[in-house]
Amino acid sequence: MSTALISKYKKSIRDSAIWSSEEVSIIWDFYVTKSVAASASQQRAAKDFGLKEMPFDTLLDYSGVLAEKREMLMADRIDGVLKEYGFVYMGKDPNTKEVVEIPIEIDSPRLVCMQPYSIADRNKPVAKGGGKGVTLLTHMRNSLAHGCTYFFDNGNMLLEDRAAGSSGKTTAMILLPQSSFLDWIKIIDIDGKYYFPNSARGDYRTLVVRSKPKKHE
Repeated sequence: MSTALISKYKKSIRDSAIWSSEEVSIIWDFYVTKSVAASASQQRAAKDFGLKEMPFDTLLDYSGVLAEKREMLMADRIDGVLKEYGFVYMGKDPNTKEVVEIPIEIDSPRLVCMQPYSIADRNKPVAKGGGKGVTLLTHMRNSLAHGCTYFFDNGNMLLEDRAAGSSGKTTAMILLPQSSFLDWIKIIDIDGKYYFPNSARGDYRTLVVRSKPKKHE
């Protein structure tokens, strides 16, 4: 099982030299500029792609993320779960007691993300933010926009999201195959309305639930 000191692999999508210039432009347009994230100035929504909601399990199933290796947590901190998932990359040297970078396992796709929520009185917390699919894509947008992206030689990538301000706490760690970037665009934009209009979708068409057109009365 491969491990890596992730700082050696921190690059922008352009500097990674994995995608063509056109593909980089499409990735940035979909995941950042016109993301479904509320912070996107040219925000799109699921309905723009003919979807009832942004898929979550469908995308992760396609990218080989096991059901038990994906967690969206309604929590204020996720440090313990990040450690459990092997995402902690800074620790104390047992000899010098200094804080040093430590390797993480980079072969197994997995993710831990904070899910926005609200809570009132004695009620249980309620997820907000447009659902798990929107939350996942929002964390990915933040990772790309802030340059917290790591591209490994084994074909995987790590996307890290951190809170703004002084806390700087980790809000998401997402390890996926690099192919997920383009695969997910083709799954979501299944009709080629915005991206890759001449690219065959094949089995992608069976993966997502489409919205039914409203009947005219």
